[in-house]
Amino acid sequence: MRSIQTFDGRHVYLTLGTGALQITRAKGLFAIPLAAIAEARISAQDARDMEIVLTDGEIHHIAGVGPALTADFVRRLSIALPERRDPSGSALIIRPPASPERLPWGGVTVLALTVLACIAYAIWVGVTHGTRVIGVVIGIFVLLIGLLTGFMAIDKVALRVRLARHGVTVDAERVGRNKPLYYYNDAAGVPHQYSGGSGAPTIPVTYDPRRPGQALHRTGRVMAAINTTLTLTTAGWLLLVGAWLSFGLLW
Repeated sequence: MRSIQTFDGRHVYLTLGTGALQITRAKGLFAIPLAAIAEARISAQDARDMEIVLTDGEIHHIAGVGPALTADFVRRLSIALPERRDPSGSALIIRPPASPERLPWGGVTVLALTVLACIAYAIWVGVTHGTRVIGVVIGIFVLLIGLLTGFMAIDKVALRVRLARHGVTVDAERVGRNKPLYYYNDAAGVPHQYSGGSGAPTIPVTYDPRRPGQALHRTGRVMAAINTTLTLTTAGWLLLVGAWLSFGLLW
């Protein structure tokens, strides 16, 4: 049996890992450790639906699309449940970290001042240099794309360095047929989604044990270096072109 099992219901998506069941809805997702589940059963009101009953009595209703699919997933989930259960039930539910209550005012202030400065500069160019403002506006847009590309490349390099030191490598299994979408289990058996990869049935991914949702497809160092170099080179050229359009055309 595969270590990742999925169920696509009505406005809900279930992912069964080796140690937890992840429930994804439009409003968010959370994971229930298998030890906190008392039973999985077909709903008495509608054979398409199922009920996940936790050890403390809490019930999660899952709307399915067909009786056969629901019955099959209930069977697979029941087989995966461990013999020893934890009576804490809903207290064991794993939810994503909450967003910080305070806004990053420092970053927002810098961004707002930068945007205002760009607008003021464009207005000044329009008043003093006429139609050259068109090139300036295009240049500012190209500059922003270059900055974003460079930031994403540097952030990925930092993640790759952190994973090389502290990461855990596991196999991720492909789910679905239309696009490369993978799931892997962390040390606690909680499934996590990973987008990308080669399209093979399984791929090796390395995740951060402190933040298990962050992972990268494990590739050779040479290929990773080539991709990073190309991305940074592209970002550099965008920054040069954007700077020339924004400032060089005026002199």
